[in-house]
Amino acid sequence: MKNIYLINFYKEKKEEKINKYAKFLKDLVEEKFNLIIKNEGDKIDEPDKIILSGSQKMVGDGEIDLNYLNYIFSFKIPILGVCYGHQAISKYFGAEVKKAKRKHKGFEEINLIDNSEIFESFPKRFEMYESHFEEVLETEEFLKNFKIIAKNFEGGIEAVESRNLSIFGVQFHPEESKTFGKKLFKNFLNYHKIIF
Repeated sequence: MKNIYLINFYKEKKEEKINKYAKFLKDLVEEKFNLIIKNEGDKIDEPDKIILSGSQKMVGDGEIDLNYLNYIFSFKIPILGVCYGHQAISKYFGAEVKKAKRKHKGFEEINLIDNSEIFESFPKRFEMYESHFEEVLETEEFLKNFKIIAKNFEGGIEAVESRNLSIFGVQFHPEESKTFGKKLFKNFLNYHKIIF
């Protein structure tokens, strides 16, 4: 049975927040995968896939452990970053992360602008739950490494995929997004390509 590691980056209400992911993922993983929850900084053993959680931490304020991300990426397996996880991945690979023009809270429309296996069978427009104060801004360096998959109606980056690695990031919260959230997690769990 394969091991899916869920890395908890939350600094407040850690157990409550990460349990939302665990309950949401339970039906999707129980037949094929072991879901193993670890806190940021913990060592992990024989992972097959990794999900990086959201957090109250601010990447733009320097609340990011690049050494731990380097450790996570050393496993060379598919990785999905959610909200903070997406911002941390993007920062690691050269993007800017800054305070957003407004607070994002609630369901927002997402527009697919490129193809990706984690959005297989998605419509071009759909809604996902948002809860963040910061956003990812593209840079020339970042665009060498990643392509932008989806944006919001304001043109903000909502999803990215590595051009050379099996790494994805989504700004929204699939674990709060019902049907489309489950579809995205299921697509990630079924993703078999290992590009490293």
